[in-house]
Parts: sequence; structure tokens; C-alpha cells
Amino acid sequence: MTHLEAVYHNDRPVSVLRDREDVARFVQELLAADWEHSAATVHAVDPDHRKEFPDHELTIGVDPDTGMGGLRYTNDEGTWYSRGDRTNRGGVVYVYFDTGHDFPADSEVRLHLIHDALDELLGTGGQRPHCVAWQEATDQLD
Repeated sequence: MTHLEAVYHNDRPVSVLRDREDVARFVQELLAADWEHSAATVHAVDPDHRKEFPDHELTIGVDPDTGMGGLRYTNDEGTWYSRGDRTNRGGVVYVYFDTGHDFPADSEVRLHLIHDALDELLGTGGQRPHCVAWQEATDQLD
């Protein structure tokens, strides 16, 4: 059965997410982490057909102060960022393994959409979630 594998910190093991409760627990764990670990990468994995390198990656970033987050999905066809309803003029940065990654200023979405996107990634085995609006990555962010 397909599950998600999520990682955000060198000192933590890979988190295996099998259902909505695991997803909720992981998002809460990420929200409680320090600022230097505010983003995680997630892959859908089918243990019966495990590939050496996944053909997709979903990066999630969260901000406990605003209750918002961002998504970046990458596969062989390209890279997309979530598109939110507002623009953060101060910019959007999430930190993955102590390295800051810029997201588009209009990429922030509410945390329930982060949950929904992870649930959908799990249910589809790694397809780009349809529960959020997406914008194609620009050269300045790649």
C-alpha cells in the first residue's frame, strides 16, 4: 500500500504517513519545529514498486505565526508552486535543512490546504494535487 515519506531534519528519522491522522500529526510536528526546519520534502512510495529515485517531490513549508504554508511540486514535466489568494510583499521563505528557499510572494495557502494536498498526494500515489491552484515556476525562483 502506498504511503508518504517526509523528511525535514537531519536529527529526525523519515516520517512515514499512511493516513489523514499521520498527515495531521506530521504537519503539527513541522509547525512546532524551529524556523531553520520550516519545510519538508514528501514523496509517495509504493513499497511493492519502490524506485531508486522518486519521479516527483512535494515540498511543503509552514509558518506557525501566520497559519499559512506553501507548496512546491516537481516532476519530470516541471515545477509548480501553490497560488494563494494574497501577496506577501515581504516575500515567502521556508527553510529546509538550514537553507532558505524562496517561494513566490503569492504562494501562501491556508494550512488546511497543506493537509488536503498531502492527503491527495497519498491517495493518487504521487500525482500533483488538484485541491490547490498552481502556478508554473519562473526562472528567478528555480
